[in-house]
Amino acid sequence: MQTSVSESLSFFYRFGASRALFTWLQFRVFLSDSGWQSRLPEDCRQPGLTVRDTLQNWSDHSAEAELHSLIWVILNIIALLAGSGAMIGALSYSGHEPVNLWLIFGLFAVLPLLLTLFAALGSLLQRSYRSAHSGRVGLVVKVLRLPEQWLPYSRLMVSWSLWQSQSLALLFNVGALAGFFLVALFRDISFGWSSTLIEDTATMVSFFKLFTAPWNMLVSLPADETISATRFFQNQGISVASAGRVWWPTVVMAVLFYGVLPRLLLQQWLAARFRKALSNDISNSGEVERFLNGCQRVTTEAAAAVNEAVAEEQGTKTISVGSKDYCLIGWQNALQNKAVVYQLGLNSWQQDVQWVEETAATVQQPIVIVVDARQTPTGELADCIELMQAQGHSVSVGLLPEVNGDTNSGALRSWQYFVHQHTLEMLKVTELQHD
Repeated sequence: MQTSVSESLSFFYRFGASRALFTWLQFRVFLSDSGWQSRLPEDCRQPGLTVRDTLQNWSDHSAEAELHSLIWVILNIIALLAGSGAMIGALSYSGHEPVNLWLIFGLFAVLPLLLTLFAALGSLLQRSYRSAHSGRVGLVVKVLRLPEQWLPYSRLMVSWSLWQSQSLALLFNVGALAGFFLVALFRDISFGWSSTLIEDTATMVSFFKLFTAPWNMLVSLPADETISATRFFQNQGISVASAGRVWWPTVVMAVLFYGVLPRLLLQQWLAARFRKALSNDISNSGEVERFLNGCQRVTTEAAAAVNEAVAEEQGTKTISVGSKDYCLIGWQNALQNKAVVYQLGLNSWQQDVQWVEETAATVQQPIVIVVDARQTPTGELADCIELMQAQGHSVSVGLLPEVNGDTNSGALRSWQYFVHQHTLEMLKVTELQHD
């Protein structure tokens, strides 16, 4: 059986990106159990299986990780109905005073545009935006009834939740547009504008020309005389009631260009970024190779050669870590010792990155990340190591010996593959001292 990244990705993405995330996290939780090999289905040990078939056999015997369909459908319906309801409420027309254009443009064009720009800016400022939203991952897990074991993988969960939040917001805007046509189909709506501070109609003409510039080639702005005629005052209608009806194409284009299209572009960008992050995590974590090794199947020739070379080197290279020779950093509390200057993986990913950027940058000694062979390498650890390497540090992985003397070969191969993928040196830690 050939280990193939494309086969792995095709398996996880077979039902879409959201299901790919859920299946991947369920897969990682399964491998995080020290006794996962004893729970392997017999179907996974059959000879001649492809990578995808082996993963499919595991999936058939595991608790399926899927979004609670009923809850998700309800959330989508709520978003659509909320948008439609908001538009229907805004279009309430007594027959005397027209619908105020300021209200429609403000709620369904300007406000959605500002929220979209804010969300896009926040997404670009990844660290601060993730920090602000990471606490909401727990709420998402509870609302959608997802496994709590997924909480440590907050980076992927935040990226997914940002994408889905924009999808719901997009449905709100689409619902508003649908609500407009529903009301316009069965009611005669007249639009107008009013202002206490603006007395000069020419000012409003200039404003509307600027506001409608993006679609002027498609839908023309009402004539200057119409703009003037559709001004209304408190408890008074517009001078020519029929003139107010010509505004509806402008209202539709405003909702479409300022509300729907920017939100759609942001939603597609966040979806593409999420898929890239998830694909990188699946491809670079080494978890699929670890699983295949546990199923007693042969990995790719390249991965096998790397494992053999690293295994031979690991058996001969040992270190005794002292505070003057190395900067000792722990991974998920693998080592509780005063020589450890910091523990990665215990706080949020944002806090770890902040520590690396602010404190690790001043370290002069070579850095050793001390791990337990029974632990699992993650994308969060890889990100922190890449930041340290970008700062010019020499980074190694120090493997602690098993307490009972027995090494989990599958977990060890996972670390060996991780070390190779990120151009690191693996060391065997036999003694820890702190002067």
